[in-house]
Amino acid sequence: MSPSTRDGPTKGCDAARSRCPPRCRRVAREGESMMAKNPILGEVAVRVEKVEPPTYVAYRWASAFPGEELREGNSTLVKFTLSAEGGKTRLRVVESGFAALAGSDELRGDAFRS
Repeated sequence: MSPSTRDGPTKGCDAARSRCPPRCRRVAREGESMMAKNPILGEVAVRVEKVEPPTYVAYRWASAFPGEELREGNSTLVKFTLSAEGGKTRLRVVESGFAALAGSDELRGDAFRS
């Protein structure tokens, strides 16, 4: 998913190569909500839950319910943690909350696998 602004995708941004103009290099703010555009899922509601620069960010998203606003039972929590290990950087990504998703076992399983 490429970075975007409220007006759409950020022009000239190549996040994979760290070539983003200054306007899209910013720190997420706790409580901030947005609709993220995903090429497979469509629009997905996202809310920043916790930020501890420069090593931790957590957000909640409704990936199993594209187009819906965040609500109880339709989102999972995704945590990103950076840590130094022997001169290298480890990125740990943990997503939780699949068992609490409203809906069928099939929907929860599909959300877990995607």
